[in-house]
Amino acid sequence: MKMIGIFLLMLVCLTGCTTETNIPETLPETFPPETEQPVTPPQETEPLIAMPEGPDVMGFVSSNILQGGYMAGDGDGWIYYRQENLPGAEPSLWKAREDGSDAVKLTDDAPESINVLDGWVYYLLSDSGHIVRVRTDGTDRQVLLTENCALLHAAGSGLYFQLRNPDGKQVDMAHMTPDGSACTILMENAELQAYYDRTIYFWQDSNLLRYAPETGESREINTYFAYHRGCLADAGGFYYYGTETWSFDRFLYYSSPKDGFYKCTDFPFITIYQDKPLGISVTDTGGSTLVQATGPLKNRLAKTGTETLVLAELSGKTYDAEGNWAEPSDSTDVYQEQMGMPYLAGDTIYLYGTRLREGLAEHGQLSCIAQVRDGGVVFWH
Repeated sequence: MKMIGIFLLMLVCLTGCTTETNIPETLPETFPPETEQPVTPPQETEPLIAMPEGPDVMGFVSSNILQGGYMAGDGDGWIYYRQENLPGAEPSLWKAREDGSDAVKLTDDAPESINVLDGWVYYLLSDSGHIVRVRTDGTDRQVLLTENCALLHAAGSGLYFQLRNPDGKQVDMAHMTPDGSACTILMENAELQAYYDRTIYFWQDSNLLRYAPETGESREINTYFAYHRGCLADAGGFYYYGTETWSFDRFLYYSSPKDGFYKCTDFPFITIYQDKPLGISVTDTGGSTLVQATGPLKNRLAKTGTETLVLAELSGKTYDAEGNWAEPSDSTDVYQEQMGMPYLAGDTIYLYGTRLREGLAEHGQLSCIAQVRDGGVVFWH
């Protein structure tokens, strides 16, 4: 349980979520569905955002962005990623084939919130939060906005992101055209968390709301929140998770704007893969396991239990600095294999920040990127 706590706390730090303290001591098995709330009309000065006639094209996976956005796929066989595993080198932006071959550096920038859309790679600079784009071949690098931004989502209708005020006391929800020619504050004091095809989900004054960029209308979803909260959105809807207490022993899931909250004592899922929750559990012996719920998502969220499928597993064995298996000890020269955060690119799962002994042999340090392949975990970069 301690390992689960460390892992989830790291995830929450990446997402920049805050905590609330008004958690009731007891909760019902389910919470009522969303009730109709008054619609907030757009401000008169707010320009409406032009949307495509069909579905909005998106250059990201929601859960990838909420975990730092260190990897993204282009749907054409390439993975774009933050390379921070080269000895003596600063983090930089790279791309490689899905199997890890043909790796090449695109820029010396240390990226986060990586998006790939229409032949461009959009990302934030880790040190400043500036919005940058570069062509997928590494040419024509452009700085689009020199402000402190976070959680960049690049879509056909434009760029959606958090814009932090210079004083650091407020975060606004903003939109910018893909070429950076126009930037608009959509809503003040609003923390964008996820975007999916015409809908933005955000926190405001400790409440969860959704926003329609086409009309500027916002609607409250729910006012109940928990500790260690996070969220993501995809074609199936919006998903929210959190814990009732700091102990990580009870999880709440919010499956869509209409379905309400559900209790669950199962593993804390981090993303949705093939319409099923996906996450990492840690055993008492230190081994880590990539697990997935076996039932359809909405049915799975509505009940408790441990109906999970093991997709990949690390035994938690220890090894020395040369990559040889070693007995557990208190020595700082003995390391333990562990999984990192799961990232999605098409039908492939990557584990960023995984500790594999192959990492020592390849680049002399523990951290690396692994790929879930053929029921196992293999070194990728």
